[in-house]
Amino acid sequence: VPSLDSKLRAMVYVALAMCGEDDEVQLLRKATAEPEAPSFAWSVRFISSVSNGDQNDALTALEGAADRVGDGTFNIYSDKAVTRFSTKLQKDPTANRRFLMALDRADWRPASAFEASDWLWLDLVTILVAEGDLENAKRVALRIRQPHVLQRMRLDKRYDALVAARRNSILPSGPVIGLGVTPAMVQPRLSTQAAAAAQTR
Repeated sequence: VPSLDSKLRAMVYVALAMCGEDDEVQLLRKATAEPEAPSFAWSVRFISSVSNGDQNDALTALEGAADRVGDGTFNIYSDKAVTRFSTKLQKDPTANRRFLMALDRADWRPASAFEASDWLWLDLVTILVAEGDLENAKRVALRIRQPHVLQRMRLDKRYDALVAARRNSILPSGPVIGLGVTPAMVQPRLSTQAAAAAQTR
């Protein structure tokens, strides 16, 4: 595909790889070798490398995707790939830190509304607190919304400074909007409850 510009050429290689053409690994490496390869090409390479058990290449690909997140194409569409890879990195603190930092730089969110990510962000918060980077720890902790994870933070003295500094933001006093629940889903329920209470007065 020499007549295409670099970005389009990268996406053609990605499309061929995703269609099951021979040598998926080489096609994705050709895609990401293009100077204008978008974040999505690196995202697909990450998922492929996780599937193939290539830990080093998966980290390289995820960091490549995160470095190009500004082009708006970043998309780790497989939550299973993220979960599987995280499990493999638990005994490798250096690689796990690279993994979590890349997810943070990319502002990753699960593709499914029913998939939890709080446990990953708590891991990164723990690393940042241990390194004394409280500002970034506060920022990352704002992504944590599940009540049981927030309660764990309340009870763990490692997070005391964090909780005290941002109690209203990190530990909301109102309803916690968590896994699979959006504000639009919560508000009608609250309104219905309020109306029912008014009728009983």
